[in-house]
Amino acid sequence: MARQEINLGATPTGVGGDTTRSTGVKINAMTTEIYTALGAPSGPIPAGLPINKGGTGVTDGRAIFSEVGVQLASGRYNVQGLYMGWNAAGLGEGHFIVNKGNGDGGFTWRTVNGANTQTGPSMTYSSDGVLKMPTVSATVGAFGTLSVTNEVNVALPVRGIRCRTGVNGAYSPTSYNFNWTGSNVDVYIDATYVGTMTLFGSDYRFKKYIKDAPKASYLDRIDAYRIVTYQRKSFGDVFKGDDVVYQGLIAHEAQLVNPLAVTGEKDGVGDDGSPRVQQLEPMALITDLMGAIKELRAEVAALKAVQA
Repeated sequence: MARQEINLGATPTGVGGDTTRSTGVKINAMTTEIYTALGAPSGPIPAGLPINKGGTGVTDGRAIFSEVGVQLASGRYNVQGLYMGWNAAGLGEGHFIVNKGNGDGGFTWRTVNGANTQTGPSMTYSSDGVLKMPTVSATVGAFGTLSVTNEVNVALPVRGIRCRTGVNGAYSPTSYNFNWTGSNVDVYIDATYVGTMTLFGSDYRFKKYIKDAPKASYLDRIDAYRIVTYQRKSFGDVFKGDDVVYQGLIAHEAQLVNPLAVTGEKDGVGDDGSPRVQQLEPMALITDLMGAIKELRAEVAALKAVQA
């Protein structure tokens, strides 16, 4: 209803104005409307103005809303606190702003239980741009496109990396991992060890107890290695067969000839029971061949001496 104007009558006697009763009626009508508007038609007026009436519903400043909309950039970013803003650059963008005052600033996200007696791990974003996440778990094919304009400085533990053929191929269903052992890089597909990267670092500074290799007939070693051809067959969870013909050695057979030429053991398994395949040590095989060439050279030199 419209505001009820009380007629005070002529000054100073009030002649012609509202009677005491009519004044009370108007006051009752207006206060009833006010109380009703505040959600308490029978009183008392709530201590906190209800949210649905434009208030916060609380008296301690700790308001809880079912929905919050922001349509302007805050004019108080220069005051210590946390703010939300919108459209400061005129692009329809949103803003979360922390004025850190004399503190460190940054953001923290975490989950707590209903009683706030237990908490999950925190994801933090510092004021100098470092994002920290205890665990990243993803089962979807891709996150979309990640565009980075600055250098990425990250040491992020991951369960595995999935790749694809080129930039347009389908993602592989398997993940791969590299593990530095202190001297070599072991390669895993899912949980299966598939071999060690061949690294040819040979600097004396990371070697100790250097001595000449034991005397042996390297020609006999080369002769003892059984050279075979073979095709790959499906084995375990990740090794797949093909029809390609390869030439090479059988690891455990080569190990009998020179134990240093092979790593691992025949029919080896890892701690989880998955196969742990044997692998050739190329430098041992190369130096076996070098030793054999030296022996051949010595024999040739001896023959030349006899013929001289």
